[in-house]
Amino acid sequence: MHENSTHDNSTHDNSTHDNSTHDNKGLGVVRIKPLGAGGGGVESSSVSGVSAVQYTATSVSVSGKRFTYPRMVIPPDMDQEALYSEFMPRCITGFMDGYNVNIIAYGQTGSGKTHTMFGPPGCMAAAARGEYGYSVHEGYGLFPRALHGVLRALRDARAAGHVHVLTCAAVELSTMGNQDMFDKSGCKATAVKWRSSAHGVVIDRSAKPPRLYGQNEVVVGGEEDLRAVWGAVAARNTSETLLNDSSSRSHCVVQLSLWRYEKGSGSEGGSGSERGSGNEKSKVFMSRLQFVDLAGSERLEKSQAGGAVYKTPGGGIDMGVVQSLATNFSLMELSRCLQDIARLRDKRKFCFRAYISDLLFLLSETLVGNALTACFICISQAAANSGESKCAMDFGERFSKLSITRQKVKGKLLSGIVKGAREKIEENKHHLQKVMENNPYTVVRTAQIKDCEQILAVVKLLTKEHSE
Repeated sequence: MHENSTHDNSTHDNSTHDNSTHDNKGLGVVRIKPLGAGGGGVESSSVSGVSAVQYTATSVSVSGKRFTYPRMVIPPDMDQEALYSEFMPRCITGFMDGYNVNIIAYGQTGSGKTHTMFGPPGCMAAAARGEYGYSVHEGYGLFPRALHGVLRALRDARAAGHVHVLTCAAVELSTMGNQDMFDKSGCKATAVKWRSSAHGVVIDRSAKPPRLYGQNEVVVGGEEDLRAVWGAVAARNTSETLLNDSSSRSHCVVQLSLWRYEKGSGSEGGSGSERGSGNEKSKVFMSRLQFVDLAGSERLEKSQAGGAVYKTPGGGIDMGVVQSLATNFSLMELSRCLQDIARLRDKRKFCFRAYISDLLFLLSETLVGNALTACFICISQAAANSGESKCAMDFGERFSKLSITRQKVKGKLLSGIVKGAREKIEENKHHLQKVMENNPYTVVRTAQIKDCEQILAVVKLLTKEHSE
């Protein structure tokens, strides 16, 4: 419904640039999976103890091909806590201070992407059942540890008198259709209330930055809300492939949105309860901490028994192969985009119009350098996987050529947010009364209504917390 043209910085505070070279540390990180650990499929070829990978602190060699771009190599013996401590505290501080942050994991199936992001297989499901209580389990990956860290930071901020609301959304991103993982998990958490039913998750490419809407935004007020979040992550679709006993062919995007309320000074004007209260000048700042666990980057012949043949022997369509083809296309677009950006002198004016994958638009702030970013290139040591490991390292080299000049998000007038949301709700409801139920724009308009109702609910929570 929306068309994005040239990226600009209109949503950022351009007077606040941070050119710290340390921000670029996360653009060249390689994590090496322990030899023969888990994974199933050809990963079992590593049990011989012979590795195809040699490494130093800043270089990696895969079957004789040497890569010297890594700013850091995560050795196989580095545990989850040490990895988190190396990268995430600075990212959480940036998120709390009003910067957008993207954490990305790239690599073939079975190379440790999901382990890095969320933890070993079954970890999030066990956490959702309450088996780990509210403590940080040793197996937790970057996201669950970061969520605990954000909650600690919020407690400190609230004690200092600051007003925040934290929400979480989880979506499986696919060209076959984006799916809300909270819906899939049957979440009954303390969620932002809305009246509309969920019919789809859509991306608004015209937003700055592009954003998903129509998904559930679950309020995370404290540790009592964590089990619902873990359950949503555990609801991700997986299936067995040649490379892994439990593999996903969709991208998993988990977003934390931090809404910060800044009260304005009282003035004349406004209406109703806003007059003289200062609400007409109050602002809301929303920063986003996004975790993107990309689908496996391997070629189809490596993961599908029938390779890239999408027709079944009976003449039907193998939707698993079609899904894999679409997913591989989005990763190919991401790789091509990195090459196109590298040729430009002014990254901020890069045009995304030539691309069609939702994934690129959600990562656009990283690609043009506005968001704090850490991208983990995960590789296997198995000799049988050396070809895919080289391809992953090649992608990492292209990614490492990006640069970060992080910028703070701009605040928006609370009165403007409320006015815009209400008007969009009425506009979409008006159009829905005139269209047939099977009209393709019904999904988009219904998602917009739900999104706006949730925004109004968050604003209500912010102002309520402030008044208390």
